[in-house]
Amino acid sequence: AVIVPEGLHWADLSKYIEENMIAFIFGTRPISEYSQFLEELNTSFGFEDYMKSAGEQLREQGYIE
Repeated sequence: AVIVPEGLHWADLSKYIEENMIAFIFGTRPISEYSQFLEELNTSFGFEDYMKSAGEQLREQGYIE
């Protein structure tokens, strides 16, 4: 299991990702804005920090090398 870092609000992050993925799929947000979306994830939600933390935790637990 991955422990979510303090200060990261998983419910908000998850909702934001879901809403934007739907917007990309249905064309209400152009795919040309995908890199902007990734930047928003990192600056507004700390997603890069979460992924780094998750990787470290999964390595420690022996799930990845």
